[in-house]
Amino acid sequence: MADDDTSAPLTASAFHAEPGTEGWHVLYGGAQTIFPTGSFAVGAALVARIIEVTAPLGREPDIDLRPDVVAVVTAADRRGRLTTTDAEVARRVSVAAAELGLHPDAHTGVEAWRVLFTGAHAHWHTASLHQGGAFVAAIADAVADLARSPDVDLRPRSVVVRTSAPEFALDEVDVQVAQRVSAAAAALGLAPDPAVLKVVNINVARTPGTDVRPFWNAALGYRDLWDSDAVDPNGRGPQLAFNDIDRPGRGRTHIDVSVPAEVGAAIVERAVAAGGRLVDERPGLWWTLASPENHGVDIAIWPDLTS
Repeated sequence: MADDDTSAPLTASAFHAEPGTEGWHVLYGGAQTIFPTGSFAVGAALVARIIEVTAPLGREPDIDLRPDVVAVVTAADRRGRLTTTDAEVARRVSVAAAELGLHPDAHTGVEAWRVLFTGAHAHWHTASLHQGGAFVAAIADAVADLARSPDVDLRPRSVVVRTSAPEFALDEVDVQVAQRVSAAAAALGLAPDPAVLKVVNINVARTPGTDVRPFWNAALGYRDLWDSDAVDPNGRGPQLAFNDIDRPGRGRTHIDVSVPAEVGAAIVERAVAAGGRLVDERPGLWWTLASPENHGVDIAIWPDLTS
């Protein structure tokens, strides 16, 4: 991935409107797709072609080669921002794969999952803590041979599961985790309810040129993430993002809420009806709300656009 890019930026929906991006999904780490190859040799041939066709663009996609699949990720930076160059990468990679008789995989068994800020999430209601504990034990057995274990939040009447690669990207292993966890839930007769899922982050305003992250890390026991954020090493507290604002003050630090795409508009309607006001919006991506006392909340559905 490149650290900078002078081509035109793209939203997730605009990326999908570009020709040749069929079969690609916009997730937190960028635009991604997976090609089943059937063998390591075929996968290696695809990798060689990807390197060849994307070299003239000056964009080097991330490529994950496995014995039977190849996963490809393209983005303008490590935050997953997209430009028209990424759409061209996707088009060229898809053409190269098609020339080898390969096509993106449409995954099944992940219908209960939603992509939010910190990865893929799913939620199931349970009748009791005992049933939830049995589900957690089944999850542990189901993913025991994988190279990744999900985060599990157990409550007396619910279980929430999250999976992601490092830095909240998603890859083929997360697909396997999601499929196996969903199968374990089905075997116990549990029904998913994704509408209640959410991830809450905090955007902290700071004066340009100041570094307040060490203070917040010390106060909260957090650690650095990327060059701009901080996270709870135990994965419990909200992620912090630090934004330079010329005049930090009341209402400048705000809350980001990532929710499933199908519930975003209803949440905004309820918040406005409860006394909030709509400040700004990007239709189909996010809404910025202000509380009656001018505290900001962003409702974001863009990570889940391709759920």
